[in-house]
Amino acid sequence: MSFYTNAPNDLAVASAIQTWLMGVLSLDINHVIYADQNRVPADLGDFVTISFVASKPWGTPWITYNDTGVQATESETTNMSVEVTYQIDIYGPNAADNMMVIFVLLRSDATSEWMASYGLANSITIDTFYTDDPKRSVITNEEDQYEDHWLTRIRLDTVQQVSTSVNFMSVLSNPAVALKNIQ
Repeated sequence: MSFYTNAPNDLAVASAIQTWLMGVLSLDINHVIYADQNRVPADLGDFVTISFVASKPWGTPWITYNDTGVQATESETTNMSVEVTYQIDIYGPNAADNMMVIFVLLRSDATSEWMASYGLANSITIDTFYTDDPKRSVITNEEDQYEDHWLTRIRLDTVQQVSTSVNFMSVLSNPAVALKNIQ
């Protein structure tokens, strides 16, 4: 196998969540960030962090083939429906209200349709599946001040696709010789 690609990767799914959160909370890209980034300080106002937590398969994989007839461009793709879990942490003076917006909308048909549309536009399969109940978790900042913090875990359904290069019989220079040698 000379190459492989994995789609959607973590960045693609996190980007979908980030884009959706920016839209429903009216926050910009500096206030909806991927968690655990070095040198990204906590904001003074409302902000949200996104963290990948886990994944699990929904069944057995299935394979699709791309036989182009041109060697080095042919591939097979192993597909698997996978549940991915992300944690959403909400901070700031409007954390409780923002959490409620997220919680309610993640269980709505509108969000499911938005995810499907986003997925089509970005060549990925993604849909909402389940949202945990929100939890409050007060944190203490570096000045020993309490800050409001809410979190939930969301589960999304994706179809993970790993493509690998293969050679089909159509690219052999003399298929008759190869078939004769098989007998």
